[in-house]
Amino acid sequence: MKKNIALILFKICIVCPIFLLFCSFSVLCQENPPTDNYPPIIRSVSQPQTISCTNSALLYADVIDESDITKVWAEITPPNYQPDPDKPITKIDSIDLVHGENSFYQATYHEFKEEGTYSIAIYAEDAKGNRSEPTETTVTVFKEDKAIIVAGGGYEGDILWPATRKCANLAHYALTRQGYTKDTIYYLSSADTELDADNNNIRDKDATEANFEYAVKTWAKDGAKEACHDIFIYMVDHGGPEKFRMKSDLLDAKVLDSWLDEVQTTLTGKVIVLYDACESGSFIPSLTPPEGKERIVATSTECGESAVFANEGYDSFSYRFFGNLSLGAKFYDAFVSAKKSIQLISKQRPRIDANGNGKGSEDEDKALAEGINKLLGYEKTFADDIPIIEKCTSNQSLQKETCVLLYADNIKTTNAINEVVAVIRPPNYITGSSDTPITNLTRISLNPAGSNRYEAQYCEFKEKGDYHIIIYAVDTKGTLGSPEEVIISKFDLSDVIVALKTFVKTDESGTASRYAVSPVIDVNGDGKIGLEEVIYVLQKIAEGV
Repeated sequence: MKKNIALILFKICIVCPIFLLFCSFSVLCQENPPTDNYPPIIRSVSQPQTISCTNSALLYADVIDESDITKVWAEITPPNYQPDPDKPITKIDSIDLVHGENSFYQATYHEFKEEGTYSIAIYAEDAKGNRSEPTETTVTVFKEDKAIIVAGGGYEGDILWPATRKCANLAHYALTRQGYTKDTIYYLSSADTELDADNNNIRDKDATEANFEYAVKTWAKDGAKEACHDIFIYMVDHGGPEKFRMKSDLLDAKVLDSWLDEVQTTLTGKVIVLYDACESGSFIPSLTPPEGKERIVATSTECGESAVFANEGYDSFSYRFFGNLSLGAKFYDAFVSAKKSIQLISKQRPRIDANGNGKGSEDEDKALAEGINKLLGYEKTFADDIPIIEKCTSNQSLQKETCVLLYADNIKTTNAINEVVAVIRPPNYITGSSDTPITNLTRISLNPAGSNRYEAQYCEFKEKGDYHIIIYAVDTKGTLGSPEEVIISKFDLSDVIVALKTFVKTDESGTASRYAVSPVIDVNGDGKIGLEEVIYVLQKIAEGV
């Protein structure tokens, strides 16, 4: 057929030269039809949708094209996304939509984890490489996790009260930075008012057992569209064996457990409890969840241990934990960081029970806690940097000297430095009874010395043994920097002589005898002097030479 048409046109062209140009074009078109330069047409996409109690949503598009469609995909921008103008965008989260019936393409995206509205741009491309303009839609994630803060204490003569309020207020600040609001935080405090940075009163009611029960059993469930949200509870102040003290009430761990059990009969989300007080670890065995429910309990101490709340709470497990959380740290990362920091100046052992067996800090607990992507808020990270000290006083051994220059050099931070601090725990520091918080550790401020250096002379290294010191910076926003540990050891030759004389003494059988000694030079804690103690003392003396 094509050959006949071409022959007719050729004969006409011979008879009528005027059609020559037209004929040439017509024959060319017959042999080489026009190329498809048109992109696919996206006729419709999934409607804007709101999801709750799930991280998944179905995305789809109705796409047509004259050529074969090779790819349909969605590019997903999270809520409040603000690209860095100095850094090019190298990766945008995306998902390919799979061809289904007729002209429909679809896929389910499972990473809608942050509260807010995600912008979805859907594209299509054909076999000729023609790409469509994006067609946009949205997915809004609605979350309603709730938090309860209980600032216990507040009674007359409560030495812990300033530290309690400081830690509780920081907790409120950290939670709001992670997406909680005044309406999703219930704050119990014995103070008449608790003010946020904008001087708004954030206190809801007095810290009493009745108000705490109401917050857990009623408020935490009311207003929830679905019972799938998480509940976070933070308690801070004085504690005792299975006890938490509020102003005029003493809450038993088993009573709190009964409240949580009742709530979790209908709640499908998890309950997270963080308790910072002396003997807070005694709550772990009592707060086990009902079968099939998830409950995580973290405490700042083990059973029978005191908790540190030195320097009005700045040097405490809570302040370190919520400081890290406010900058976007995950729950377990904030827990581990706070644990490491507090153990530089205290012997307390923070615990976490994630498998619900009432024991705490087993290998399985750590694995479960590490494996949970989100535990508090939405892990929003912020540009604020934690102040970092690049160089500071090195470990030293002293003999007769009593003074050491404590310093910090070259502190890196995005905000201005407000203060550089050294906190000192002397040898054989007596903590007192296990239900008495530690509030009296020595704290000194290092003075600006120019060229980003801070220093101060400390001349109270008089006792024998190891002084444990942490040096850290605080910026103008109250962010605590990473602590640097320094150990100053105080020994002299008399310790070596005592150790050697004790070690070489023999009993009637000729065997060397070991006698009970001061813990100052008892390295392995067995209450005796041995070869380990002798070597240790000699090493310390050598370091000071």
